[in-house]
Amino acid sequence: TLEDGGTVDLSNYLDNTDNQKISDFSLNGTILTITLENGNTQTVDIASSSSDDQKLSIDNNILTLEDGGTVDLSNYLDNTD
Repeated sequence: TLEDGGTVDLSNYLDNTDNQKISDFSLNGTILTITLENGNTQTVDIASSSSDDQKLSIDNNILTLEDGGTVDLSNYLDNTD
């Protein structure tokens, strides 16, 4: 996404790959299996990207993430009890 809108043409950087479509995919535990239309099957273990277990805490209108970072939720108050 471009911050101020617009587009970028990256077609000159294509490596002449074919336009294969995914004909089937499945997820078994953390193993993602993708089958392309030509029958080529690829697998990848997505375990390392499947979780960001963090504890959350809230104090007044500030949401705090265990591993750092905060979110000020004041703008989302509806001023009701």
